[in-house]
Amino acid sequence: MIPSQLARLEEAVEQRSGVLKKELGLFDLVLTQIVFVVGTIWVGWAAKLGDDQTFFGCSPLSPFICRWPQSLFFSTA
Repeated sequence: MIPSQLARLEEAVEQRSGVLKKELGLFDLVLTQIVFVVGTIWVGWAAKLGDDQTFFGCSPLSPFICRWPQSLFFSTA
């Protein structure tokens, strides 16, 4: 690519990305702390289950794994 084209593309991306910036507030930080605490408890609880820990440990990941292809599709559209 020619440097001038690259510079124009970078400017266009920066303009479109301006609406995506969001400041984290107190509510966001509190939710993050809750996730950290509950997440560590969840992992410890799954570790005590023995052979059944695979299902119990993977079940909270399923909503994120199912949404991942969907987010990739919409981010490229």
